[in-house]
Amino acid sequence: MSPKILSILTGLFLLLSLGAGSIDARSLYWQVMDVQARLDRDGRLHVQETQTMVFDGDWNGGERRFAIRPGQALHFERLQRLDPVTGNFRELENGPLSSVDNYAWQDTTTLRWRSRLPSDPPFLNTAITYVLEYSLSGVVVRDGDTYLLDHDFAFPDRSGVIQRFSLTFEPDTVWQTKEGSPVHREIANLAPGQGLVIRLRLQHATGDPQETANLSAPGELSRFKTAPPPAPRWLQFLLSGLVWLTLAVLAVWLFIHERRTGRFQPLPSTEEITREWLKNTVFRLPPEVVGATWDKQTSQHEVAAVIARLVQEQRMSSWVEEFILPFFNIRIARLAALHMTLRVPRSSFSGYERKLIDGLFVAGDSTDTRTIRKYYRSRGTVFNPAAELAEPLDKKVEQLTRSRINSLKYFWAPTAILAAIGFFLLLTNAFIHQSEIILEVVGLFLLIFLWLFGVGFTLKYRNSAETLILNLLLMFLPPTLAAVGFSLIVTQSGSTLLLIGLFFFTVAMIHNICSLAKTRDNSEGVLLCQQLTAARKYFKQELQKARPDLEDSWFPYLMAFGLGEQMDRWFSQYGGSAGMAGAGDSTGTGISGFSGGGGQFGGGGASGAWMAAAQSLAAGSSSSSSGGGGGSSGGGGGGGW
Repeated sequence: MSPKILSILTGLFLLLSLGAGSIDARSLYWQVMDVQARLDRDGRLHVQETQTMVFDGDWNGGERRFAIRPGQALHFERLQRLDPVTGNFRELENGPLSSVDNYAWQDTTTLRWRSRLPSDPPFLNTAITYVLEYSLSGVVVRDGDTYLLDHDFAFPDRSGVIQRFSLTFEPDTVWQTKEGSPVHREIANLAPGQGLVIRLRLQHATGDPQETANLSAPGELSRFKTAPPPAPRWLQFLLSGLVWLTLAVLAVWLFIHERRTGRFQPLPSTEEITREWLKNTVFRLPPEVVGATWDKQTSQHEVAAVIARLVQEQRMSSWVEEFILPFFNIRIARLAALHMTLRVPRSSFSGYERKLIDGLFVAGDSTDTRTIRKYYRSRGTVFNPAAELAEPLDKKVEQLTRSRINSLKYFWAPTAILAAIGFFLLLTNAFIHQSEIILEVVGLFLLIFLWLFGVGFTLKYRNSAETLILNLLLMFLPPTLAAVGFSLIVTQSGSTLLLIGLFFFTVAMIHNICSLAKTRDNSEGVLLCQQLTAARKYFKQELQKARPDLEDSWFPYLMAFGLGEQMDRWFSQYGGSAGMAGAGDSTGTGISGFSGGGGQFGGGGASGAWMAAAQSLAAGSSSSSSGGGGGSSGGGGGGGW
C-alpha cells in the first residue's frame, strides 16, 4: 500500500477514534425524580416534577420534551431551581438562553433552561434540583360511559438513568376508580427508554367533565396510545458503531481489491512515451475501441472516430460546407455541414460499421448533415449513432480488460437483501408507530439523496485512471455523511424497529457504493487503461505546442480521446500556418508537419470545421452524451443540551 493511501487510512482511523471517544465525554443522570400529579374535577392534570439532575461535562443545562398527543393541550406554569446555600427555590425567567437561570421554548414541546455558561468550567458530577409545574388537558378520554387515563409520568426519551423515581397521583373525589386513590409508585434505577405508564378506567360522578377528549368510535382509541418507547441507549450506540465499523471494513476491502489489480500504480510518464510505445500500445487497436476503453463509455467521440477512420481508409470521402454568418462574414464551425460519399459498396461494411453507414446514408451513397436530420425529423424518430456502437464496443472492451470469471457478478445481492430487510422493517414500523412516519421519511430521503450522489462519484472513480485519490475521497463522502446522519438520527430516540430498519438501509447503501467502486478489470485491463490515459495526456500536452510531435494519421485517435476542445484551440492558433508542410499528406511527418488530419479533412484550420461538424453529426438527433468540441466523454423526553 502506498504511503499516501496509508496516511489517508490512518487519518480516517484517528477521526473515527476521536469521534468514538467523544461519545462518553459527558454524562447525565437523575438522583431523584418525584412527580406529584392531581386530576381535577374537569379532567385537567396538574403536575409538579422535582428533578435532581447530576451533570458531568460541558452541559449547557436541562431539557424537557413533552409528548403532546392529539386532543391534548399543555399549559406551562413555572420552573424553579433549589439554591443549595439558602435552601430556597428561585424561579427561573422566561428569556434568552444566553443567561443562566433563563428558560425558553425551542419549539412547541421542547423546553430548555440554562445552567452553565460556555465560558464556565465544565460540571463535575454537579447535582442541581429543578421543579417544573404544568398542567395538561385532554389526558382523560371519554370511551362510552367511562373515561380512560393512559399517561406516562416518567419521560422515557432521556440519556440517563433515574436512580429513584416516585409518583403520587390523586384524582379529585368526583372521579371513581376500582384501584382506589391516591396511586403511589416507586421505582429504583429506571433505565433510559423506560417510563411509568398509569392506565386507569375512571367514572365521573356528574358525567360532564370539561377537559376531556371525545372518541366518536371505539376504534379511534388507538390514536391516544402512548408513543413508542425509544430504543435502549446501548442499542443506539451499538447500531451507530456497527455502521461505522461496516464503513471501515468495506473501505479496507475496497483498498485491498484495488491494490491487488494495480489501480494505485502511477501512470506511465509522458516522457517515456515514444512512437514505438504508441504503436504497440495505442495504434494496435481501432481508435473507437481506444476511446471506449479509456473512459468505459461510448459517446459521440467514438462515433466521430469511426467516421474519421473510414475517411482515412478511403472507404468514404468527405468535405465540409462551412457556415458563414451573413453581413458579418464570421465562420461558425459548429454549424458547418458535413458531406460524405461512399467510395466502396455498402455491402463491404459489416458489424457496427454497417449499422452506422445505414443510419447515415439514408438517401443513397451520398449524404450530408442536413439530409440526415431532415430524414429523421420527417419520420418523427431520432437517430443516436452512439447507441448503435455501444453494445459491440462494450463487448470488445470487456474482451480486452476483463477476465471470463467475474467475481463481482452478484455484488448487488447483499445490497438487495439488506435493503429488503430494511424496507419491511420500516413498512411495519409505519403501521405500528405512525408518530414516527416523519422521522422515517426524512431518514430514507437523506439516504436516497446521498446514494444518488454516491453512485455518480463512484462511477467517476471506477471509470477513470486519473486523480484517483481525489475521486476516491469524493466517492467516500456520501457514505461517510450517511453514517454521520444515522448517528444523528439515533440521538432522536426513535423506536427500536425504526432504528434497526434505518440501520439496514444505511448498511445497504454503504455496501452498494463500495461494491460499485471496485474495478471490474483484471490486472492487464487496468494496465491498458492506465497506458491509454497516459497516451491521452501525452497528446493533450503536444496540442499545446505550435509544432506538436503528432502525425495526421493519428487524427481519429485524437477524436476518440475527446480532445476536441484542445484541437479547436490548436486549429484557431496554429492551424493556418504551423502544419502546412503536412497538408494533404495523410501520414505526415509529425515533426512540424501536423496539419490536423491532412488533406482528407481539409488540413490546417479546415480540419477544425470538419471535426466540429463530425461531432455534431455523431451526437445524433437526440443524445445524452456530452456535446460540443471537446473534453472527455462521460462522466417526549428530557435531559441536557
